[in-house]
Amino acid sequence: VIFYSGLRPEEDIHFAAANVAHVHLKDKLGGKQVCNFPGLGQGDIDFTRIFDTLEQAGYQGPFSIEIELTHETERNGELIDKAFVDSLAYLRKLKWFEQLT
Repeated sequence: VIFYSGLRPEEDIHFAAANVAHVHLKDKLGGKQVCNFPGLGQGDIDFTRIFDTLEQAGYQGPFSIEIELTHETERNGELIDKAFVDSLAYLRKLKWFEQLT
């Protein structure tokens, strides 16, 4: 949403929350057309606000995680692995993801 339109997902999600069937998690640094997608919890996305909105709408569906980083690092397996581990650690701190092991 930010990359293509400059809109904030935290402000946009409530329009569709009742109809969401799958959530694809991806963090973001920078604005429109800035290709910088760090691990979850390392960017500017307020995931707590998004998860709260989804919870209020009764969402119980699946989540997936995408680690892209930047164009320069997107194919660096070591950096992607670290970003994924860091993303899981971040999600464990949130109430929806307490069951992650």
